[in-house]
Amino acid sequence: MRRLTLTPWLQGQRASPAVQALSSLLSGQLVNAGAGLLLGKAIALYVPAAVFGDYSLEFATMTLSHSLLIAPVLQSLKTAQAQYGWATVFPVYRRVLLALYGLGAIGAGLYASLTGNVPEAALMLLALMGQGFYAARSEYLNLQGQFSTYSLVQATYGLANLLLFLLVVVGMGIQTVVGLWLVLALLNGLFAALVWRLAVPTRSLQKHAPPTDTAPGAPALIRALRTYATPLIGLAVWSWLCNYADRYLIGYYLTRADVGIYSAGYGLGAKMTLLVGPFMLHLSSRLYRLRSEGGDGNDAWTLQRQYIGRYAAVGLVACLVFFLGRNLIGQWLLSEAYQPAFLIAPMVALGYLFLTLIHLHEIKWYVYGQTTFILGHYAVGAFVNIGLNSLLIPLWGLPGAALSTVFSYLLQLLLVMYLYHRSR
Repeated sequence: MRRLTLTPWLQGQRASPAVQALSSLLSGQLVNAGAGLLLGKAIALYVPAAVFGDYSLEFATMTLSHSLLIAPVLQSLKTAQAQYGWATVFPVYRRVLLALYGLGAIGAGLYASLTGNVPEAALMLLALMGQGFYAARSEYLNLQGQFSTYSLVQATYGLANLLLFLLVVVGMGIQTVVGLWLVLALLNGLFAALVWRLAVPTRSLQKHAPPTDTAPGAPALIRALRTYATPLIGLAVWSWLCNYADRYLIGYYLTRADVGIYSAGYGLGAKMTLLVGPFMLHLSSRLYRLRSEGGDGNDAWTLQRQYIGRYAAVGLVACLVFFLGRNLIGQWLLSEAYQPAFLIAPMVALGYLFLTLIHLHEIKWYVYGQTTFILGHYAVGAFVNIGLNSLLIPLWGLPGAALSTVFSYLLQLLLVMYLYHRSR
């Protein structure tokens, strides 16, 4: 197997394309982050905590549906296109997504019949469908190296989210759960249509020759999808429990208003993911290209560690600044009605630093189809997270939930580092 020479991407003139790509991705993420912070401020000003708590619990349910039905398919799509080309795989995967949305429609119908929330169920389904198609076409832009277009779309997405919130919730006065779902459904639907136009049409992908001489048919691709995605279904459950079980436990031990306050602080702390976004997107594109060129696991680690070290340094500084200025930042970006979230946010940010370092390691497993390594650490993290939340929420309330996030993700990171070096 050919050994690939990897020039450091921040060294000299030869590295300038990588620097330019990262700069483009970072600029888009910064605009997206700014819009997201303003949106969080607007939510804290105009949405009662109890309303936001109800929406957060329903949003967690939609996220589980996306994780179970859509995310494994999208991950498999990225790996399959690196082997056979987009022209071969995308028509098959598009039909799979449409079939899965049929299952989503059945689930939305059951939810509406059980709760009587017909408008909310319909909007949840529309938001789910839009999110899936938006994510699929966005991945095409990233993996084809169209970083400027991808960055522009991401920046516009954040701004449009803010503008739709101001129009629907503030301007029209729909300060309800339905209003929040209407914003998300309109946003995801609009951007699914937008990236569908921006990405190269499927019929034009024929000019991108697949890296293999023989292209598999639809049955073979479906079998490969099933083999690749099956471990990810269990992963979706464990990952969802790590990220969202605390909302339900807070609702059980405390109140819906506490769920809303915690979700606001959690959302602010989770903005740590915006720091890692450019690193992950650029690294992902390079790793998929590396595999298509015959690079092995050692080549992947040589490339990954450049990104991981730099991101860890940036993230630690950001978490320290966030904690020291938590009260001032909380007053700027939230409101006094959400004051308990001021302490929650920097604690969650530290937890998300550990989580995003996990994601930077995991990219190699997705690229090389080693998804069984991912399942184990999320299962451990879910058990630890639920156990700590069940213990600490009754004792310390919302800070106990935030501490559970920090310690469970730290444990996962240590486990991932061990498993990663075994997988090489």
